[in-house]
Amino acid sequence: MKGARPLNQCEVRALLRSIRGSYAVRDRCLVELGLNVGLRISNLVRLTVGQVSHAGRPLRYLRLPAREMKSRRGHTIPLNSPARARIEEMLRWKKHMGEPTELTAPLFRSREGGCMTTRRAAQIISSAADRAGLEPGVSTHSLRKTLATTLMERGVSLRVVQELLGHRELATTAQYLGVGRKALEDGVRMLET
Repeated sequence: MKGARPLNQCEVRALLRSIRGSYAVRDRCLVELGLNVGLRISNLVRLTVGQVSHAGRPLRYLRLPAREMKSRRGHTIPLNSPARARIEEMLRWKKHMGEPTELTAPLFRSREGGCMTTRRAAQIISSAADRAGLEPGVSTHSLRKTLATTLMERGVSLRVVQELLGHRELATTAQYLGVGRKALEDGVRMLET
């Protein structure tokens, strides 16, 4: 987490536009799920097809058992429409590429057939950030921080953000929040009324 920074919406768009190549669908799904679901990268790369879909359709909730979570508690996260759209696109792409789509198959598959590594996910995000011309500090953890910061900027309560990120303590969630110039200006403007 150290050194990772949240992205603003212009940076998010630039990052997504910079993803190209024969694995663009997979890479875009990885980034967009990170931005919309807020999982730790280790949980994200270990997702299976069955955790995000049933009968070829995206689920409305992502359920992670306690054994897969850092906190050792189960976690249920609603999947919003952008996340479900990426999952649907990813499943079509996997079929087109001849990748397995049975329920136990990795959503993000490595060349060896197992789950993508966190190192590979970091390379994908770092390369996309470089191509987009983003300033340093963009990492896999930036996706989680971006989700938390975006939700707070849109008025979602800190308690909801805490629950989405799966934190036990509010203090941990507070460390994720980037305070941008707009948030500071809005805060001061509230004093004017």
